[in-house]
Amino acid sequence: METKEITRKKVKTDDEYFSPKMVERILQAEQEIKEGKGILLKSMDELHAYLEVL
Repeated sequence: METKEITRKKVKTDDEYFSPKMVERILQAEQEIKEGKGILLKSMDELHAYLEVL
């Protein structure tokens, strides 16, 4: 198996970009959380149980 070295580059502030559609989705998700439509999982056991029923 061939291995490759991974080089990490710093991201400049002006390189950060979200498309208008992504910004809209983020705002929609924030609103859903405010309306109580989110799911709060407080432990790994709760997370595993939730993922099992998906």
